[in-house]
Amino acid sequence: NNNNSHTNNNSNNNNNKADQLFDRSSWSLPDGSDWIREIALLDHGKAFVATNEGRLWEVLLGDEPLDAQLIFHHVGSGNVTSCSVGPDANTFWMGCSDGSGLLVQRTSNSEPATLVKAFNVFTNCRVSAVFAGLGGAAVYTDHSGNASLWRQEPGSDSVVSPCGRAACGASKLGASKGNRRILCADSLRLSDVSVWALGDEHGALHCLLSSSSPPSSSSSSSKSPESSKSSSSPPSSMPPPSSSFSTSLKLASKLVHQGKINSVRCLPEPAEASSKGYLLTTGADGHVVLTRLLLLHRRRRRRSSDEQGKKGSKGEQEQEDEHEDEGEDGHGKGDDALVESELLFEQCWVVRPGCGLKHVAHACLQGDLHPGQPKASLILGAFRSAEFVLFDAREGLELWRHRCGGGKRPNCLLAEWPSEASTSKQSAAKVTFVYSAEAKKLEVHRLDRNSAALTGNSPAAASSAVAARTLRPPLHGREIHSVKWILAPTVSQPGILVTAAEEREGNLK
Repeated sequence: NNNNSHTNNNSNNNNNKADQLFDRSSWSLPDGSDWIREIALLDHGKAFVATNEGRLWEVLLGDEPLDAQLIFHHVGSGNVTSCSVGPDANTFWMGCSDGSGLLVQRTSNSEPATLVKAFNVFTNCRVSAVFAGLGGAAVYTDHSGNASLWRQEPGSDSVVSPCGRAACGASKLGASKGNRRILCADSLRLSDVSVWALGDEHGALHCLLSSSSPPSSSSSSSKSPESSKSSSSPPSSMPPPSSSFSTSLKLASKLVHQGKINSVRCLPEPAEASSKGYLLTTGADGHVVLTRLLLLHRRRRRRSSDEQGKKGSKGEQEQEDEHEDEGEDGHGKGDDALVESELLFEQCWVVRPGCGLKHVAHACLQGDLHPGQPKASLILGAFRSAEFVLFDAREGLELWRHRCGGGKRPNCLLAEWPSEASTSKQSAAKVTFVYSAEAKKLEVHRLDRNSAALTGNSPAAASSAVAARTLRPPLHGREIHSVKWILAPTVSQPGILVTAAEEREGNLK
């Protein structure tokens, strides 16, 4: 008991020191009847705030008082339920309670935004969430898991067309009944196919495949149990797609978490036109999962007229040759090849930080991706009861803790925490955490300090360090229940052992 008390006191002392290094500021909505719906954080110096009554604010993060500018105000029949900012920080996709969508844009950072297009997304329900992605596209979802992909057509500022739809709610993964709200989404491009990754409230990961080729008249079934067929009938709540866009959508789903998927981040391969990518997801089950995506191209050769006549004379139906190709180009050989794309899922690793962090909401990858190293430079943002915790997964240490009220409120995190190798170069740690307090106030916590002052790596800063340092990274995030030698160590060579822990993970060391 004395040891536990001593440890808790040290943790509280370190957290008090960390609070002193964080710059805290806040900004409140000028209209008392309005409240914050969404917060977007693209860099450490700027945040976008969307409100229930259709206002869009740009808030510059710095010293108080914070500079906030109203860049758009929508007055319509429905309130704004969600908003997402495009990668260029000048394109905004909004969803409303009457089922409509809004595309808002501005020409530069100093200009106000204007309404480009208002369009009907769902006819019988409200827009639950909207997610902006690459290529001027966005995905709209409702509370039942229906997803509708829209895109601003290239070369036209005011033409917004539906590209396809998919019924993620038809999947029974993680739940047999009830709603299937989509909580997070991101996009990447594999070869010539755009892939959207959507995480729902039951732990299922849904991937939408969108290509510029028209949909095939014949649907092929996947050979993998982890891939699913394209949705054949559209949900009744969606309007029919425009004839100007014939993009086809396919849906593949996999159960990744045993609870809500709080965030998903797409990580493409460094090579251009690669058919492989990665998805980094966090969940309410306390896990961080890295999943590899593999894009397969199925080439189906069309029969020639002579072959079809011979087959018909024998009373046999036309058959098509099927081939699987993992090549980078993804195109069949010859003009008679019909190419269809499929996705396969492969789990790379699972990390559970433990320490009571059951609701992991953010994962900030530091440096390059290492599929074979689960805890390499991974900074997590998690909620423990009413507190937000900044956690270093590699070191197994809590870096900062703040009482914010819990994870149900809108919040965003950006974290750049230097590794142990870069500490000697006097690199800086940058952390920005923003959240909605009391529904009407934006709370901002920012850290921009030299890493030596945080970890005490230098002798001068050791007495004022705010984060402890581990002598050896932990093997697990929970209690280790069993240890078994596979190869006993000798004087000349090290041994190999297996550990099993409460988190249902095994490690080979």
